[in-house]
Amino acid sequence: MAGLQEVVDALVGEVRSAIEGLSHLAIVYPGWPTQANLQDVVGKGIQSHVSVYALPGERNTTRFAQAMAIERAPVVSLTASTGPGVVSFGGTVSGDHNVAVRMDRASPIVYGVPAGTTLANAALGVADAINGAMIPGIVASANGAVVTVSGSPAPRLDVIIGGTGSLIRLLRQQEKHFMVTVWAPGPDVRETLAEAIDDRLGTMDRLPLSDFPGRIRYQSTYEEEPQDRLQVFRRSLTYSVEWARTVKLPATQVIDARVMLER
Repeated sequence: MAGLQEVVDALVGEVRSAIEGLSHLAIVYPGWPTQANLQDVVGKGIQSHVSVYALPGERNTTRFAQAMAIERAPVVSLTASTGPGVVSFGGTVSGDHNVAVRMDRASPIVYGVPAGTTLANAALGVADAINGAMIPGIVASANGAVVTVSGSPAPRLDVIIGGTGSLIRLLRQQEKHFMVTVWAPGPDVRETLAEAIDDRLGTMDRLPLSDFPGRIRYQSTYEEEPQDRLQVFRRSLTYSVEWARTVKLPATQVIDARVMLER
């Protein structure tokens, strides 16, 4: 789920932590500074800027087929008990559920129960699904949270209930370079800020993200002395971050599996 902006924001957070507590005031932000930003560095003389900029281009580093992992396992809060020709529902419908009713002389009948459904409405929906299957000699009715299925003889009923969870699917692994640039009013301040930043980012192996951590690696350093009337001393540290781009998908618990054989 981590996108480009999340990676930039994570780097900004790490840089802020790196320079926190230093005697020289500095502000950290994503993007590239404007002329007004640089004039602010020189004009006040006490405030430096640190920008975090995503460089153009990236590399697809996917090594394996798209994989899936369970993010949230299904939670089944709806319950059911059975008797001769009777299904009684209990519990709550805190999430989406599927109910499969199996009768001894018919294929399973599956009904989806949306989150928030009352037990009475769940029973009514199951009864309607049974009647909709148009099984000869079978009639279902609902009274409160109880479904009564009549037939001759009364069918033996089994009920299986499944919940809904979520999966994380890997779309790709990608690697991109990010430039962390110190804009300072003097070389000493530049050195102090840049060294503090590199001490933190350069020793990190993993960059925390919302789903899976990214791999961070130092790449290069570029330094520039003032070339014009703006006496701004610059040092750019480039790091690569490789991270997983994922998507969250709903996953319904399997409650009825059938095998089809063809000749």
